This record gives sequence, structure tokens and C-alpha cells, in this order.
Amino acid sequence: FEIYDNNKYRWTHDNVGQAASSLVEEESRASFKHRIGEIWYQELDEDRLEPSLFEVANLLNTRATGKANIDYAKINLIAAEKARGISAFDSCCKYASNGISMLPENKWTFHPDLTVKLYSLAAEAAGFLGQYDKMESYCSHVITQQSISTVEKKDVYLAQLHRTAYAELRYEDAISLCLTILKPLGCKFPYGGPTGLIKALISLRQTIKIVKQTSMERLESLSVVSASSKLALAAFLNGLNEWTYLAGEKYIFINVLTVTKMVQMTLQYGLFDSSATFIAYLGMLTLLVMEDVDTAQFIGERALHMQKKKQCGVG
Repeated sequence: FEIYDNNKYRWTHDNVGQAASSLVEEESRASFKHRIGEIWYQELDEDRLEPSLFEVANLLNTRATGKANIDYAKINLIAAEKARGISAFDSCCKYASNGISMLPENKWTFHPDLTVKLYSLAAEAAGFLGQYDKMESYCSHVITQQSISTVEKKDVYLAQLHRTAYAELRYEDAISLCLTILKPLGCKFPYGGPTGLIKALISLRQTIKIVKQTSMERLESLSVVSASSKLALAAFLNGLNEWTYLAGEKYIFINVLTVTKMVQMTLQYGLFDSSATFIAYLGMLTLLVMEDVDTAQFIGERALHMQKKKQCGVG
């Protein structure tokens, strides 16, 4: 060994480390690596663990997978979240899968939050990798649980919706599923035909009026939304807006209603990531449908102001 930084050691050459490792039997080597991971995990605090998170998780996973251990399942969850953050979906899926294998049989009863997060990450990552059989298996485990809410199932529902819409281009099926998911969240849309169009036009007029009556001081006072139920609703509405646009004229009334709903939610609850986009969309509809140039410009300026505020940071 040689010292290279603050009492840290390393092999003098990679070949020396490989030669030393080859002298240890495979089973003993796995046990030795696992023990190193345990020591590392026990000795490092949260700040010092983060830079070495993947290494610690990999060492712990040499033997721990398949055995119930909540602490190690949490380490794999953190590693999976970090891997997703850098778009390393293969690693994300592996860490999430390892974490799932470390959960006890009564996981849904005593560790529901940890369990749903691991399954959701695994489903999302498998979807990005095109491993749809795996994705559906992970999704099924979550969706069939009666003890957790629709909000908690958000990520697995989105994984299914994204597969249906983007991988298979089945926009109408994605719309139908999304409308079904939205009902328990208290968000219902009318059926098509003249009734749907009339309700969309009424909502459009009402929303334009609300925006015109909203003062700049009110817009300035809006804070970023943090409530999980509202964020889940916004995520589904974002997708629904896009899929109804791609599906064509048949769903134009739902497309308009998703815009008015998101604008109203913004003014009532606060800023979402897509708030400025939807207010700008409202301005476009004001111009195209109502043919009101001045009001469209007014709304567009509000959207631009909101976007600048978001970029500069709120509060």
C-alpha cells in the first residue's frame, strides 16, 4: 500500500490489487467485500457517505441481496435516486431491484413509503431501458395495493402512461387511462360532442376573466407548490394536455380544459414547473378562439413575467 491523501491508502499498482484479490476464494472475497461495505457504512456520516455512495452500495450488495435488511434497502434507494439523477437508468434499476430484494415480507404493512419508492424507481428505470415486462411487473405490485393512495402510485402510473403514449403511440388509450386515474383525485372531464366543447368554451372564458382580474401583486405572492397531491395532479394534467394535442381534434375540448384547469390551479395554489407554459397557452387560445389580441398580449406578458420569476427563484 501507499499513502496518497490524508491517511488514505491505495495499491501501489492495479496489478498488485488484482493479484492480492486472486489469492482469496470467491466466496471469501464476496464476504470480505461485504464486510468492508459494512464498515464503510457504519463509519461514514451522511455527508461523507454521499461521495462514495455507489461504492458502499456495491460492496453491501455483494452478499446482502435476498436478505431482509431495511438499512441496506435504504442505501440502495438513495443510490437508485442518485443514478436516476444522472440518467444512469441501468444502475438505477439494479439498485432499486437490490433494494426490493432486501425488503421483508411485511413490507407493505410496515415500510410502505420505502417500498413504493423502490418499486416506482425500478418501474421508471425499466421503462426507460425498454424492459417493459419488468416495468409492468413492478407497476402491478404497486397498483394492486389497496393500502396506498393514487398519489403514492403516481410514478408507476406515469411509467405506464409514458409507455402507452410514447413507446406504443397509443394516445387514445393513454388519454382513457389518465382520465380514469384523475377521477380519484377529484378531477373529472366531460364526455365529448357538443357538451364537451361548450364546457371547454365556458371554462376558457371564465379563466381568461380570472387572469385579467388577478393583480400583479397576487402573482408576485405566489409560492412554489409542494403538496404531493397537487404535484401529482399537475403531472397527470401535463401528460393529458400533450396526449390530447397529439390525438387530434376529437380531444380538443379536453386539451382546452387541461389548460384552464392548470391556470386555475396556479392562481389558487401557487407555481408549478409548467405554470408559465400553460398561461402562455391560455394567451394563444385567447387569440385563436376569442380573437382578442389585447387580452392575449396581456396574458402573454403575465406568462413571461411568471417565467422570469421562476428562473430567478421564488421567495
